[in-house]
Amino acid sequence: MHPDSFFLVFSQLLKRLTYARPRDTWNFFKIH
Repeated sequence: MHPDSFFLVFSQLLKRLTYARPRDTWNFFKIH
């Protein structure tokens, strides 16, 4: 996994944290 890809996924995860429930974000994190 390239650093850029990781940063992109991480930023998406942070976005979800702002408007999604923590459980949904954790599920998204576990899937990837």
